[in-house]
Order: sequence, then structure tokens, then C-alpha cells
Amino acid sequence: LIHMDHPQQIEPEQVGVNTGDYVIIKGTPNVNMVNSPETPGGIGTIAMCVNMIPHVINARPGLHTMIDLPVPRAIMGDMRDQICEECKIVK
Repeated sequence: LIHMDHPQQIEPEQVGVNTGDYVIIKGTPNVNMVNSPETPGGIGTIAMCVNMIPHVINARPGLHTMIDLPVPRAIMGDMRDQICEECKIVK
């Protein structure tokens, strides 16, 4: 059984609400995880889009889905190093 609560609040800190990501797994043993403060969703979405840029550039022409591209991951350093030589417009 999976139960998800996803409340949306505008400026919860203004009314003294502590926010975070909470994962509770009931079993043997029980697992409780708290990530507070949570990563703001907008920042996570932007990071995913930016980190996918080299994969999109390296992809063959045509329509692709996320299944067709490499698994998203954090790219540290210069993104230009992630682009294959034959895909670079400026060399």
C-alpha cells in the first residue's frame, strides 16, 4: 500500500509551518526519513531540464521520450565536455 499526501502551500513559513519531504515505510524494521527543508520543486525541475541538454544534443534527430535518453543525473563541471564531437556546432 502506498499513500501519498502532497499539500501545496503558498509561503508556509509565513504561518509557521515546517515543510519537508517525509517518507515512512511500515515494516520490519520501520523506516522514517525526513528531508527538511525540502528541495523546492521548481529548482528540481529546472535542474532536470538543464542536465538533460547534452543528452538531447547527442541524440539522433527525431522525436524521443525520456525512455530513449540516458538516465538523468547531475552533471558537474563543463557541460560542453558531455557533448560528442560530431554533435558540436562550434568546434
